[in-house]
Amino acid sequence: MDCARLMADLGADVVKVEPSEGDDMRLRQPLRAAPDGSRHSAPSAS
Repeated sequence: MDCARLMADLGADVVKVEPSEGDDMRLRQPLRAAPDGSRHSAPSAS
C-alpha cells in the first residue's frame, strides 16, 4: 500500500478495488475513531 500512497502523493488517481464485504484490513488494529463515531483501522483512516 505504500506504493499507492506514494503515487497518490505525486498526483495520481489511485483506486483500491475491494470485494463488496470490504477489506479485512479495515478491521485490524490500531483502530481510530472517525468523526461519525465509527471506528476504522489507522491505515484506512487517511
